[in-house]
Amino acid sequence: MKPSRSLFYARKYEPLIHRGYQTTASFVDVLTAVLPSDFVDYDARVADAAKQIATFRFYRDVISYMRKTHSGPIAGESKGTPAAIWAGYIDAVEGDPRSRFDCGENKGGTDVPTLVDYKLKIIHPLSVIHGMSYLPRFYFEKYTGYSHREFERYMATEIAFGNAAFFDCPHYWDQYRSELNRQYKFLSLLQKNYLPSRVQEIFYYVGGKFLTLSDALKAVLPGASTKSVNAVLCEKLGILKITYANKLTIYVNRSKKATLRVSHGGTTYVLQPNNFLALKNDKAIAFSAEVNGKRRDYIASYYQGGMPEAPPP
Repeated sequence: MKPSRSLFYARKYEPLIHRGYQTTASFVDVLTAVLPSDFVDYDARVADAAKQIATFRFYRDVISYMRKTHSGPIAGESKGTPAAIWAGYIDAVEGDPRSRFDCGENKGGTDVPTLVDYKLKIIHPLSVIHGMSYLPRFYFEKYTGYSHREFERYMATEIAFGNAAFFDCPHYWDQYRSELNRQYKFLSLLQKNYLPSRVQEIFYYVGGKFLTLSDALKAVLPGASTKSVNAVLCEKLGILKITYANKLTIYVNRSKKATLRVSHGGTTYVLQPNNFLALKNDKAIAFSAEVNGKRRDYIASYYQGGMPEAPPP
Protein backbone atom coordinates (compact mmCIF):
# COMPACT_ATOMS: atom_id res chain seq x y z
CA MET A 1 0.00 0.00 0.00
CA LYS A 2 1.18 3.52 -0.73
CA PRO A 3 2.21 5.13 2.57
CA SER A 4 0.11 8.17 1.70
CA ARG A 5 -3.02 5.96 1.68
CA SER A 6 -2.45 4.31 5.05
CA LEU A 7 -4.17 7.05 7.09
CA PHE A 8 -7.16 6.99 4.70
CA TYR A 9 -7.80 3.31 5.46
CA ALA A 10 -7.11 3.78 9.17
CA ARG A 11 -9.81 6.45 9.28
CA LYS A 12 -12.18 4.15 7.41
CA TYR A 13 -11.80 1.02 9.55
CA GLU A 14 -10.38 1.86 12.98
CA PRO A 15 -13.53 3.67 14.22
CA LEU A 16 -15.61 0.63 13.22
CA ILE A 17 -13.29 -1.66 15.19
CA HIS A 18 -13.40 0.64 18.20
CA ARG A 19 -17.20 0.86 18.22
CA GLY A 20 -17.62 -2.86 17.66
CA TYR A 21 -15.25 -4.02 20.39
CA GLN A 22 -15.07 -1.04 22.80
CA THR A 23 -11.29 -1.10 22.50
CA THR A 24 -9.00 0.63 24.98
CA ALA A 25 -5.71 -0.19 23.20
CA SER A 26 -4.51 -1.23 19.75
CA PHE A 27 -1.78 -3.07 17.87
CA VAL A 28 -0.29 -2.29 14.48
CA ASP A 29 1.52 -4.99 12.54
CA VAL A 30 4.45 -4.47 10.13
CA LEU A 31 4.36 -0.66 10.10
CA THR A 32 6.75 -0.28 13.05
CA ALA A 33 8.86 -3.24 11.91
CA VAL A 34 10.15 -1.37 8.87
CA LEU A 35 12.32 1.66 8.21
CA PRO A 36 10.78 4.59 6.34
CA SER A 37 13.44 4.05 3.68
CA ASP A 38 11.91 0.62 2.93
CA PHE A 39 8.77 2.17 1.49
CA VAL A 40 9.72 5.39 -0.24
CA ASP A 41 7.03 6.59 -2.63
CA TYR A 42 8.42 7.92 -5.92
CA ASP A 43 5.05 9.12 -7.18
CA ALA A 44 5.59 12.78 -8.15
CA ARG A 45 1.99 13.58 -7.21
CA VAL A 46 2.75 12.93 -3.53
CA ALA A 47 4.22 15.64 -1.34
CA ASP A 48 7.92 15.02 -0.63
CA ALA A 49 8.05 12.33 -3.31
CA ALA A 50 11.15 10.12 -3.21
CA LYS A 51 11.89 11.17 0.38
CA GLN A 52 11.78 8.81 3.32
CA ILE A 53 10.61 11.65 5.59
CA ALA A 54 7.25 11.47 3.81
CA THR A 55 6.82 7.80 4.71
CA PHE A 56 7.86 8.53 8.28
CA ARG A 57 5.23 11.25 8.63
CA PHE A 58 2.46 9.13 7.12
CA TYR A 59 3.16 6.21 9.46
CA ARG A 60 3.61 8.52 12.45
CA ASP A 61 0.18 10.00 11.77
CA VAL A 62 -1.37 6.53 11.59
CA ILE A 63 0.10 5.67 15.01
CA SER A 64 -1.23 8.90 16.53
CA TYR A 65 -4.65 8.39 14.97
CA MET A 66 -4.94 4.83 16.28
CA ARG A 67 -3.93 5.86 19.79
CA LYS A 68 -6.63 8.54 19.81
CA THR A 69 -9.31 6.40 18.16
CA HIS A 70 -8.87 3.44 20.48
CA SER A 71 -8.54 5.61 23.60
CA GLY A 72 -5.36 3.95 24.81
CA PRO A 73 -1.79 2.88 24.14
CA ILE A 74 -0.68 1.38 20.86
CA ALA A 75 1.81 -1.47 20.51
CA GLY A 76 3.53 -2.61 17.37
CA GLU A 77 5.61 -5.26 15.70
CA SER A 78 9.33 -4.71 15.42
CA LYS A 79 12.41 -6.44 14.12
CA GLY A 80 15.59 -4.95 15.50
CA THR A 81 16.72 -1.65 14.03
CA PRO A 82 13.29 0.03 13.43
CA ALA A 83 12.59 0.16 17.18
CA ALA A 84 15.00 3.08 17.44
CA ILE A 85 13.13 4.97 14.71
CA TRP A 86 9.67 4.61 16.24
CA ALA A 87 10.61 4.93 19.93
CA GLY A 88 8.59 7.77 21.44
CA TYR A 89 5.90 7.51 18.76
CA ILE A 90 4.83 3.93 19.51
CA ASP A 91 4.10 3.04 23.14
CA ALA A 92 5.45 -0.51 23.02
CA VAL A 93 7.11 -2.79 20.47
CA GLU A 94 8.46 -6.32 20.31
CA GLY A 95 12.14 -6.46 21.18
CA ASP A 96 14.83 -7.89 18.94
CA PRO A 97 18.53 -7.14 19.61
CA ARG A 98 19.58 -7.89 16.03
CA SER A 99 20.58 -5.28 13.49
CA ARG A 100 19.80 -5.71 9.82
CA PHE A 101 23.37 -6.83 9.34
CA ASP A 102 22.81 -9.56 11.96
CA CYS A 103 19.65 -10.70 10.18
CA GLY A 104 21.52 -10.78 6.89
CA GLU A 105 24.14 -12.99 8.52
CA ASN A 106 21.41 -15.42 9.68
CA LYS A 107 22.27 -14.62 13.26
CA GLY A 108 19.89 -15.20 16.17
CA GLY A 109 19.47 -12.79 19.06
CA THR A 110 21.39 -15.16 21.31
CA ASP A 111 24.53 -14.40 19.29
CA VAL A 112 24.24 -10.61 19.55
CA PRO A 113 26.55 -8.92 22.11
CA THR A 114 24.87 -7.55 25.23
CA LEU A 115 25.75 -3.91 24.55
CA VAL A 116 22.81 -2.30 26.31
CA ASP A 117 23.86 1.36 26.63
CA TYR A 118 21.94 2.80 23.68
CA LYS A 119 18.78 0.89 24.47
CA LEU A 120 18.77 1.74 28.17
CA LYS A 121 19.93 5.35 27.88
CA ILE A 122 18.04 6.46 24.77
CA ILE A 123 15.13 4.13 23.93
CA HIS A 124 14.17 2.98 27.46
CA PRO A 125 12.54 6.29 28.51
CA LEU A 126 10.56 6.53 25.25
CA SER A 127 8.88 3.16 24.65
CA VAL A 128 8.37 -0.18 26.36
CA ILE A 129 10.27 -2.93 24.57
CA HIS A 130 8.96 -6.41 25.37
CA GLY A 131 10.82 -9.67 24.96
CA MET A 132 13.76 -10.47 22.70
CA SER A 133 11.63 -11.42 19.70
CA TYR A 134 10.19 -14.85 18.93
CA LEU A 135 12.14 -17.87 20.10
CA PRO A 136 12.82 -19.03 16.51
CA ARG A 137 14.40 -15.62 15.86
CA PHE A 138 16.36 -15.57 19.11
CA TYR A 139 17.60 -19.11 18.41
CA PHE A 140 17.75 -18.73 14.65
CA GLU A 141 15.44 -21.13 12.79
CA LYS A 142 14.99 -23.37 15.84
CA TYR A 143 11.29 -24.05 16.33
CA THR A 144 11.10 -26.65 19.11
CA GLY A 145 13.11 -28.58 21.68
CA TYR A 146 14.16 -25.58 23.79
CA SER A 147 16.14 -26.47 26.91
CA HIS A 148 15.97 -24.96 30.40
CA ARG A 149 19.31 -23.22 29.73
CA GLU A 150 17.94 -21.68 26.54
CA PHE A 151 14.94 -20.23 28.36
CA GLU A 152 17.32 -18.94 31.02
CA ARG A 153 19.44 -17.18 28.39
CA TYR A 154 16.39 -15.62 26.79
CA MET A 155 15.21 -14.23 30.14
CA ALA A 156 18.69 -13.06 31.14
CA THR A 157 18.84 -11.09 27.89
CA GLU A 158 15.44 -9.50 28.59
CA ILE A 159 16.66 -8.45 32.02
CA ALA A 160 19.97 -7.08 30.75
CA PHE A 161 18.23 -4.89 28.15
CA GLY A 162 15.57 -3.78 30.64
CA ASN A 163 12.73 -5.26 28.57
CA ALA A 164 9.28 -6.41 29.60
CA ALA A 165 8.27 -10.08 29.37
CA PHE A 166 7.03 -11.61 26.11
CA PHE A 167 5.29 -14.93 25.49
CA ASP A 168 5.06 -15.95 21.85
CA CYS A 169 3.58 -18.89 19.94
CA PRO A 170 0.71 -20.23 22.11
CA HIS A 171 1.08 -23.70 20.56
CA TYR A 172 4.02 -24.40 22.87
CA TRP A 173 2.63 -22.93 26.06
CA ASP A 174 1.55 -26.33 27.37
CA GLN A 175 4.90 -27.90 26.52
CA TYR A 176 6.89 -25.18 28.34
CA ARG A 177 4.38 -24.10 30.97
CA SER A 178 6.88 -24.24 33.87
CA GLU A 179 9.44 -22.17 31.97
CA LEU A 180 6.89 -19.52 30.99
CA ASN A 181 5.54 -19.42 34.53
CA ARG A 182 9.08 -18.87 35.80
CA GLN A 183 9.64 -15.99 33.39
CA TYR A 184 6.27 -14.49 34.31
CA LYS A 185 7.05 -14.48 38.03
CA PHE A 186 10.50 -12.97 37.66
CA LEU A 187 9.65 -10.38 35.01
CA SER A 188 6.36 -9.28 36.55
CA LEU A 189 8.42 -8.14 39.54
CA LEU A 190 11.50 -6.81 37.77
CA GLN A 191 9.75 -4.90 34.99
CA LYS A 192 7.60 -3.05 37.52
CA ASN A 193 10.83 -1.80 39.03
CA TYR A 194 12.98 -0.96 36.00
CA LEU A 195 10.48 0.13 33.32
CA PRO A 196 9.43 3.38 35.08
CA SER A 197 12.98 4.27 36.12
CA ARG A 198 15.87 5.79 34.21
CA VAL A 199 19.18 3.99 34.10
CA GLN A 200 21.93 5.59 36.12
CA GLU A 201 25.06 3.48 35.56
CA ILE A 202 26.04 0.61 33.26
CA PHE A 203 29.23 -1.35 33.81
CA TYR A 204 30.80 -4.38 32.12
CA TYR A 205 32.91 -6.87 34.07
CA VAL A 206 36.30 -7.14 32.38
CA GLY A 207 39.53 -8.40 33.95
CA GLY A 208 38.10 -8.40 37.46
CA LYS A 209 36.81 -4.81 37.24
CA PHE A 210 33.53 -3.15 36.33
CA LEU A 211 34.20 -0.73 33.46
CA THR A 212 32.17 1.68 31.35
CA LEU A 213 31.42 0.54 27.82
CA SER A 214 34.11 2.80 26.39
CA ASP A 215 36.80 1.43 28.71
CA ALA A 216 35.56 -2.14 28.28
CA LEU A 217 35.83 -1.88 24.49
CA LYS A 218 39.36 -0.50 24.78
CA ALA A 219 40.26 -3.49 26.94
CA VAL A 220 38.84 -6.29 24.77
CA LEU A 221 38.98 -5.13 21.15
CA PRO A 222 42.73 -4.84 20.56
CA GLY A 223 43.86 -8.04 18.88
CA ALA A 224 40.35 -9.17 17.92
CA SER A 225 40.04 -10.00 14.24
CA THR A 226 37.14 -8.95 12.04
CA LYS A 227 35.81 -12.51 12.11
CA SER A 228 36.15 -12.93 15.87
CA VAL A 229 34.99 -9.53 17.11
CA ASN A 230 31.33 -10.55 17.56
CA ALA A 231 32.26 -13.65 19.58
CA VAL A 232 34.74 -11.61 21.64
CA LEU A 233 32.12 -9.00 22.50
CA CYS A 234 29.51 -11.65 23.34
CA GLU A 235 31.79 -13.40 25.80
CA LYS A 236 34.06 -10.67 27.15
CA LEU A 237 31.26 -8.11 27.69
CA GLY A 238 28.64 -10.61 28.79
CA ILE A 239 28.63 -9.75 32.49
CA LEU A 240 26.94 -6.47 33.45
CA LYS A 241 26.05 -4.36 36.46
CA ILE A 242 23.15 -1.98 35.82
CA THR A 243 21.92 0.58 38.32
CA TYR A 244 18.67 2.51 37.99
CA ALA A 245 17.68 5.82 39.57
CA ASN A 246 15.19 4.09 41.90
CA LYS A 247 18.06 2.25 43.67
CA LEU A 248 17.57 -0.97 41.73
CA THR A 249 20.84 -2.72 40.85
CA ILE A 250 20.94 -5.76 38.58
CA TYR A 251 23.86 -8.08 37.91
CA VAL A 252 23.45 -10.25 34.81
CA ASN A 253 25.76 -12.96 33.51
CA ARG A 254 25.11 -13.58 29.83
CA SER A 255 28.52 -15.02 29.06
CA LYS A 256 28.74 -18.69 28.13
CA LYS A 257 31.74 -19.59 30.27
CA ALA A 258 32.52 -17.01 32.97
CA THR A 259 31.24 -16.90 36.54
CA LEU A 260 30.61 -13.82 38.69
CA ARG A 261 30.70 -13.79 42.48
CA VAL A 262 28.79 -11.00 44.22
CA SER A 263 29.05 -10.61 47.99
CA HIS A 264 26.28 -8.56 49.57
CA GLY A 265 24.84 -8.39 53.06
CA GLY A 266 26.89 -11.33 54.26
CA THR A 267 25.76 -13.58 51.41
CA THR A 268 27.79 -14.60 48.37
CA TYR A 269 25.85 -15.10 45.16
CA VAL A 270 27.57 -17.12 42.44
CA LEU A 271 26.19 -16.16 39.05
CA GLN A 272 26.76 -18.92 36.52
CA PRO A 273 26.01 -18.25 32.83
CA ASN A 274 22.47 -16.86 32.39
CA ASN A 275 22.04 -16.12 36.10
CA PHE A 276 21.13 -12.75 37.61
CA LEU A 277 20.83 -10.91 40.92
CA ALA A 278 18.50 -7.95 41.60
CA LEU A 279 19.03 -5.69 44.60
CA LYS A 280 16.85 -2.79 45.69
CA ASN A 281 17.32 -0.50 48.66
CA ASP A 282 20.28 -2.66 49.64
CA LYS A 283 18.23 -5.89 49.78
CA ALA A 284 18.02 -8.86 47.39
CA ILE A 285 14.56 -8.85 45.82
CA ALA A 286 15.11 -11.57 43.21
CA PHE A 287 17.86 -13.82 41.93
CA SER A 288 18.65 -16.94 40.00
CA ALA A 289 22.05 -17.99 41.32
CA GLU A 290 24.03 -20.33 43.50
CA VAL A 291 23.92 -19.55 47.23
CA ASN A 292 25.76 -21.63 49.83
CA GLY A 293 26.54 -24.23 47.19
CA LYS A 294 22.89 -24.64 46.20
CA ARG A 295 21.25 -23.43 43.00
CA ARG A 296 18.22 -21.27 43.82
CA ASP A 297 15.50 -19.17 42.21
CA TYR A 298 14.18 -16.55 44.62
CA ILE A 299 11.69 -13.69 44.85
CA ALA A 300 11.40 -11.86 48.16
CA SER A 301 8.23 -12.88 49.99
CA TYR A 302 7.15 -9.27 50.54
CA TYR A 303 6.82 -8.95 46.76
CA GLN A 304 5.10 -12.12 45.56
CA GLY A 305 4.86 -14.70 48.28
CA GLY A 306 8.16 -16.32 47.40
CA MET A 307 8.91 -18.70 44.58
CA PRO A 308 9.73 -22.40 44.40
CA GLU A 309 13.27 -23.34 43.57
CA ALA A 310 14.04 -24.06 39.93
CA PRO A 311 14.70 -27.52 38.55
CA PRO A 312 18.37 -28.46 38.12
CA PRO A 313 19.87 -26.64 35.10
